Amino acid sequence: MIYISATVLGMILLLFSNHIKERYSFLGVARSEYREHNNLLAIPFYGILLIVYILFTLIAATRYYVGTDYNTYTIHQIPQALSGGTDTGYDVEILYKALIQLGAALGSYQWIFALTHIIILLFIFLYIKDRSVNYSQSLFIFVFCTFFNFSLNGMRQSIATAIFLYSTKYISEKKIIRYYLCIAVAILFHTSAIVYLFFYPLAYLRLNKKRIIVILPILLMLSVGSKYIYKLLFALSLKLNLYSKFFGSVYDNVLNFTDMYVLFLVLNIVILLFFYFLDTNESERMSLPDGESSVEGLNTDINIQLVATVFSAISFVIPGAFRAIYMFIPIQITLLPNMLKKIERKDIRVLITVLFGIYYIFLFSYLILYHNQNETLPYQSVLFK
Repeated sequence: MIYISATVLGMILLLFSNHIKERYSFLGVARSEYREHNNLLAIPFYGILLIVYILFTLIAATRYYVGTDYNTYTIHQIPQALSGGTDTGYDVEILYKALIQLGAALGSYQWIFALTHIIILLFIFLYIKDRSVNYSQSLFIFVFCTFFNFSLNGMRQSIATAIFLYSTKYISEKKIIRYYLCIAVAILFHTSAIVYLFFYPLAYLRLNKKRIIVILPILLMLSVGSKYIYKLLFALSLKLNLYSKFFGSVYDNVLNFTDMYVLFLVLNIVILLFFYFLDTNESERMSLPDGESSVEGLNTDINIQLVATVFSAISFVIPGAFRAIYMFIPIQITLLPNMLKKIERKDIRVLITVLFGIYYIFLFSYLILYHNQNETLPYQSVLFK
């Protein structure tokens, strides 16, 4: 199957890339030092990452009627954007409308899907390049947490999420203007990105281990009070005229997605517990590939992971949560590899890595291979139709 085959190939290539990075002391030093001493090595190092980016871009760009919304966009959103229609059910944001117009000008609707994933994967791979200490593991999580397959369906939301992930470094670095500029662009692709406006203060929230113990009972309270949360969200959606169509619709039938919510909730809680038992003390000199402090980077990512966990706890009563959950889950793409790197004992690190890997494989197998969530199977390409 093409998604698994591409991931295995990409991981092998990126393992070699990681070998270059570790062999020449790129990991754990500031970017300026790397540039000063290893400029020539940057060519094969980033070249491998570019090859993997092109591989996944080709898979997404050349797909043909793959993904639930491929047909919806072809029949509704794209024609309306090109004709200036006013059906509010199929409106697209201003930047995505511009992308549709550009793609159509290039000659076919297929260019629209290609441009969409050129953007999504560009920001995802830049995010991995800047903020992950293990590219191979990050690629694995990107695919097996099912975000790649989701992006073949929820395209505008995925652009917004990819831009947000890239911008998380500005939270850690406390560069507020750059962060909000990125989020402004994300909102112009998909209005759901408005929620990211509230994430910048996470830079000042230190999530220590004592708070983890306090948070777990809160998750239970949220679940118990879920019916009141439902009523509040419904009232807000009517007031703001946002996503009210999901309430009472087929997306309001939680039974269709209960298994998915449980799987993600378990995963999110386990990651928080992993953080609780992890020794996070380290020298401030240690840094992520972009020169960002790994202490600040981990703090930012674990705070976003906390948001993902809280959302998972109430997802059972949120119509359309099966889409919204992908706004937060992808932070694991860099969070887990960076946490795993902090385990000093190699045998324990390998064991925990394998256990997480098994869980992600089960998650992908159950949601994608068994349930065909997002309808990305069977894969078809315009190159072979």
